[in-house]
Amino acid sequence: MIYFVASDIHSFYDEFIEALSTAGYNKDNPEHILIVCGDIFDRGPKSKEMFQFLTSLSKERLILIRGNHEQLFLDLVDKDLPERHDFTNGTVKTICQFYADAYNIDAESFYNQLCEDIYWSIFVGYKIDGLTKPVSILKENWKKIISKIKSLDIIDWLKSDKWRNYYELDNFIFVHSFIPLTSHIFNSYLNSNVVRNYLPEWRDASQKLWNEAVWVCPWELYRNGLFNDEEKNGKTLVCGHWHTSDFYKYLKNDDTPTTNIYFSKGIIGLDGGVTNNNYELIYECNVLVIKDGVCYNKYGEQLE
Repeated sequence: MIYFVASDIHSFYDEFIEALSTAGYNKDNPEHILIVCGDIFDRGPKSKEMFQFLTSLSKERLILIRGNHEQLFLDLVDKDLPERHDFTNGTVKTICQFYADAYNIDAESFYNQLCEDIYWSIFVGYKIDGLTKPVSILKENWKKIISKIKSLDIIDWLKSDKWRNYYELDNFIFVHSFIPLTSHIFNSYLNSNVVRNYLPEWRDASQKLWNEAVWVCPWELYRNGLFNDEEKNGKTLVCGHWHTSDFYKYLKNDDTPTTNIYFSKGIIGLDGGVTNNNYELIYECNVLVIKDGVCYNKYGEQLE
């Protein structure tokens, strides 16, 4: 078997497919297994295409690992109105893409209208046309949007057993960000004041701990020795969530701007996709290829 591993695709479907093609992936090849370490939606323009592609693959040759953006999507569909972070993380944009496709309307225009009605008037305190809709109307409109989304297959799919918290292959442990730890807090940014400890039974950790683990900084926890016990057993953590440039900066003291796969004996970082303020991809998608226990980048170059 040959394993193709990607993470943090964020609805950049075309770039993802191009990267897989460069790596030699063939969805019809029974020897090819695709592993996605979370964050398939938000920010990019083609959520529907991403959903259609992944659901077209057989469960036997597709391994999906939950990320924080899968959490964000499922949390959002249960809210009366989006919160500020639902806009800034791109989750509202994903909802708009699915809704617009269902009604054959322009997704970008629909999203811009929602931004004007909700984000600008509620969170920024400014309305472009000077007219603010009552919150009750906004909630009713949002309820209709979510009702349509719930009629589709997306939510059931995200909640299905096709998604898992981690996957273990020989000496590789695939997660979105990190394994669960004790004394863990919900925090997506660096917080050196938090005391965290290795949890030997992390594989059987509660879903609450797994939900927290997808938000943390993987290179910081690795640098602090919280994967040492697994590394001593020959394990390597394969993760996304955090841009690989920081892996190089803080684990190798290399400030050279790069989005290449970060590779070491104990941890491999995949998230090289950086977006600008317009949610456009600046750097191409990474694909890790694992064949007979040896790692390669998408160009066939061995990582060592």
